Amino acid sequence: MLELPGSMRALLVEHLEEYCENLDDTSDTDAIAEAIVEVIEATGQEATGVDAEEIVSQLEASGELDATLIEVLDDVFSRNPDFDYTAEEIVGLLEKLCEIEWLNEEEEEEAASFFSDGTDPDEDF
Repeated sequence: MLELPGSMRALLVEHLEEYCENLDDTSDTDAIAEAIVEVIEATGQEATGVDAEEIVSQLEASGELDATLIEVLDDVFSRNPDFDYTAEEIVGLLEKLCEIEWLNEEEEEEAASFFSDGTDPDEDF
């Protein structure tokens, strides 16, 4: 299971909504899968500051995927031609495939404070 900030989920939904608005019926499932992973990378980096490729590799490891996330998404989409390409459906699929648990605001603060020594990094010595 991979724990990610709930704020990242909200941002991911927002970015995926923008992407899904521009989809048409002729879109190739492989291209859709690639674009979704690009949205995940950009959103993850924006929300967490973690390297984009690292986020995808963490998702793949968490879900114990047998292939890359792009390949797995492409397979799901190609096997399900009636897949509802909405942000919530895509995020729900990612949650299931990659075993994602979203942290609430309080849990995010606790996780962040675990890595902090309590000093202000901007404070002059």
